[in-house]
Amino acid sequence: MIAIEFYKFITNNKIEFNWIDNEKTRKQDVLFFVPFNKIQELNELIYSGEIDDNGIHCRMVDGFFSFCANQILKQHDIELHEIFGNDINII
Repeated sequence: MIAIEFYKFITNNKIEFNWIDNEKTRKQDVLFFVPFNKIQELNELIYSGEIDDNGIHCRMVDGFFSFCANQILKQHDIELHEIFGNDINII
């Protein structure tokens, strides 16, 4: 996967996201919310032998799956700001 493919997925599907402080990694991250009907498209986009063994952690909420972007993007050497811009809450 390249950055533009993931960016188009987020933008074209109007995927909602929020910048967060990831308590597990202690780094800034982006939590994004994929509607159930877009999961197959996401799966095809990120398919990689690297995720076969461990999978991708997510949380199912009402109508969506939520993912931490760094878990997916770091495997493809993509920086958060390439997809989500800059966190407007950073001073």
